[in-house]
Amino acid sequence: MRNNSFCEFPETTGEINEDFFKTVMKLNYYDWRISYRKAQYIYETKIIINGVNYLEKAKEHIDESIQLLSASKETQLDSVIQDLSTLLGLKASRENKVFQLAGQIYAQLANANIIYESQALKYYQKYQVFQQIYKPHNRVQDLSELSVYSFRPVSGYSIADLANETITVSRPSRMNDPFDSLANLWRKTENLKNATKEKGHEKILSQSMDYFRIRSFVLPGETENSVLRNIRMWSAYADEHKGFCVKYKLHKGFINRVDTKNINVRRLAPVKYVNDFTMPNSLTAIDSYKAYNMKHECWSYENEIRLVSYNTSTNSDFFSEPMGDDAKIEEIIFGIFCPEVHRRTIFNILKHQNIKFSQMTHHSEESIYLLKKIDYNPNVI
Repeated sequence: MRNNSFCEFPETTGEINEDFFKTVMKLNYYDWRISYRKAQYIYETKIIINGVNYLEKAKEHIDESIQLLSASKETQLDSVIQDLSTLLGLKASRENKVFQLAGQIYAQLANANIIYESQALKYYQKYQVFQQIYKPHNRVQDLSELSVYSFRPVSGYSIADLANETITVSRPSRMNDPFDSLANLWRKTENLKNATKEKGHEKILSQSMDYFRIRSFVLPGETENSVLRNIRMWSAYADEHKGFCVKYKLHKGFINRVDTKNINVRRLAPVKYVNDFTMPNSLTAIDSYKAYNMKHECWSYENEIRLVSYNTSTNSDFFSEPMGDDAKIEEIIFGIFCPEVHRRTIFNILKHQNIKFSQMTHHSEESIYLLKKIDYNPNVI
């Protein structure tokens, strides 16, 4: 790594002007953050250097930034760069910004040459993953484990999850609420064209969001009864009480996992319920928490906590997350009208595991509208 010779930097009010940029371009210090800033300036100003198209020149510097980033996450900046770190915004630069810019540059190059299209998508996918590193939710990021509930109908998907020890996530577009998730609305190409200053990369940016999938769970609240006595949850999500409810114990590795090498991420965060949210055409970016973990307050009775998964290994609407050692089933609770044949099927699949089996029934001595949980014995009908 070459050291920089000392140079005088022009005065600036904080805005990186052309004189300042020309000085920065003379730096021979190899650091991914400096290369990123060079690419950013060329891309935003469309400046032509030595007759080279600005996109090709920006590509040259963003490629260098990614190469340096891959070789070493951090470097010791010398005294000259340290003095300028605030002005250059080096400390604020993060990997997600590098891959976001790379996606923009390559996507626009792909408009003229399709060979850049797959690389543009890959960089946008990396941007989506790296962005999640900085998004752990305060409520769950320090938890070592958490119990959650999932109401299910008896179906091929739900039985396969039990048999294969997986938790299936699905694209937000498969949700029963047309406004869930907000990303579905924001990512529309026409909206992005209105919102972004630079044009020509919106389609691939939107395409990179195809790999987000979600799974809804219910937080236990103060007591387990607050979950299992919720008639609306059984009616809406467990086939009108003919399905079942799974109690999972999720450990830290399942609650928050980021794998930048394989371009996948998994994180758990509670849903925020709001009465109103405006999304103007000028909104150039949407926070990933708002995009996938925000719903209208009419759903607040669900007390939902949501698993957000980003996985590029398949383009299917559904993806089965393996539970491994980071998650396990603690209990199966059958709905009050779950047919006995379904109860026995599920029991036989899981009977060799250390799982409790229960069923819901009427709490008739108190109220016909009150449910209570009792033990399930497959030998007693």
